[in-house]
Amino acid sequence: MDSRESARFAKVDDASSFIAEERFAMFLASQKVVMEAIVTTKGRFTIPAELRRKYGIKPATRIAFKQVGNAVELRPITPAYIDSIRGILQNKPGEKPMTQQLIKAHAAEVVRDEAGVAE
Repeated sequence: MDSRESARFAKVDDASSFIAEERFAMFLASQKVVMEAIVTTKGRFTIPAELRRKYGIKPATRIAFKQVGNAVELRPITPAYIDSIRGILQNKPGEKPMTQQLIKAHAAEVVRDEAGVAE
C-alpha cells in the first residue's frame, strides 16, 4: 500500500469515526443522558462532580455495579445506602430467626448421621 492509499483510508477512517461519534451523540440525546465520562485504558473514569455531590460520593467511597438489561447501574455504598437496605432480611412475624432454624436442622442431621453409623 503506497502513501496515497494510506491517506485515502485515513480519510475514510476519520469520516466513519466522525459519523460514529455523531450517532453516539444522537443516541445519548434520545436517552436523555446529560452527563458522560470517558474510560481510560486502565478502566477508570471520573464521576461528574454534580453527581458526586448529589449522592455523597467522597474519596474512597465504594461503588456497587449492577447489570440491568443492557445497562450498568452504579450505586455508591454510603451510610444512606446501607440505611436504605437495613432490615430487608428481617424475620416475618412469628418466624424463628434463621440461625435457630439452621442450628435445629444441623442437630437433626447429626442425629440422622449418628443413627446411620450405629446400625
